[in-house]
Amino acid sequence: SWDALRGVLVLAVDDDTDVLLATEAALSARGCFVLLARDLAEALRRIDDTPRFPDVLLIDHWLRATPSGADAATAII
Repeated sequence: SWDALRGVLVLAVDDDTDVLLATEAALSARGCFVLLARDLAEALRRIDDTPRFPDVLLIDHWLRATPSGADAATAII
């Protein structure tokens, strides 16, 4: 059920702004709180500015400013 997503904090990282905005729209419509970032540095700033650590990380595998999404995820966690 989509109700399980209500209140979940998601960090979405993608260097494509259109993808980020679509992700935010889809998740917000299901009750999620969404943090958006275009690269690892921005993601870390968003986390620092938020009192709670994200419940879910959605990270594009092919980030231009980071070797890979997996590397970004490792740096975040």
